[in-house]
Amino acid sequence: MICDICNNVIYDEYWKVTDIGNVCDNCIDSVQICTKCDSFVKKGYSYKGKVICEACFKGANICRCCGKPILGQTYLNKRYPYRYFCKDCSDKANRCDFCGSPVGETVFEYSDKRISCQLCNSTAIITIEQLVEIEKDTLVWMKQKMDMDFQGIDYNMQLVDSNEIKKIFGIQDYEDKKRFTGIFRHFNNSNYIYIENGFPKNNVYNTLAHEMTHLWQFYNFPKQTSQLWIEGHAVWISYQICIDKNFQYDAKIEYDRIDKLYGLGFRKIRALENIHGSKELNKNLIIYLKNNI
Repeated sequence: MICDICNNVIYDEYWKVTDIGNVCDNCIDSVQICTKCDSFVKKGYSYKGKVICEACFKGANICRCCGKPILGQTYLNKRYPYRYFCKDCSDKANRCDFCGSPVGETVFEYSDKRISCQLCNSTAIITIEQLVEIEKDTLVWMKQKMDMDFQGIDYNMQLVDSNEIKKIFGIQDYEDKKRFTGIFRHFNNSNYIYIENGFPKNNVYNTLAHEMTHLWQFYNFPKQTSQLWIEGHAVWISYQICIDKNFQYDAKIEYDRIDKLYGLGFRKIRALENIHGSKELNKNLIIYLKNNI
């Protein structure tokens, strides 16, 4: 019997190695072992000092940041669970300001230094014309699904960068990762809705529905209505449009809120929805607020 590595005759014990053949005792230590599946490697790849068999190499997930196979720990973004990132990129790469994923060489930078990954940029709302199309669709949805009528309500809608949003809120920077992506303001007898540019379409639908709800509330809710009801109702509307538009992750974000203002308010609205249904909720919510404030 001949060793398939050194081609010498095997006289004593030998190894039967898959994809290689018969291997003598002298050669077995030279046979490389895949660091991922522990199988012997006949044809493989060397990656960061590790030997990987062909099957493991071809079957590995590819890092969306550096484009290399992931042979160790994997980072996943909950918003895009089908996108994989290696530990090196997760630890060292810049992060997309819109989804939080590591950003590779293909990066889009805005004038206010925000950066966007390729996926977020693919549906980014960066022009007022794009925002107006979403606005039209949102108004139709709110009328048909939520019985919210904006006829006779004038407002000015603007698409602004993050610096302008922070300026409107009167802050220098965001704290504790809390971020404002839209705002409704009523001053000097005029209505204004500001939406941060650059966000993907699904985020903008969510934010715009929230701020449009505040506009509607201004003309329909009793003036003494607490912020708990105001914000809870706006979250509920955002949740509903995300469900209808099949933005499942965004809907889950709204549903899972646990804070004492948005989260608790949302659950109070959900309790009323269980009684009146979604279509009749707004009418009955106004009656409830007028009778209980």
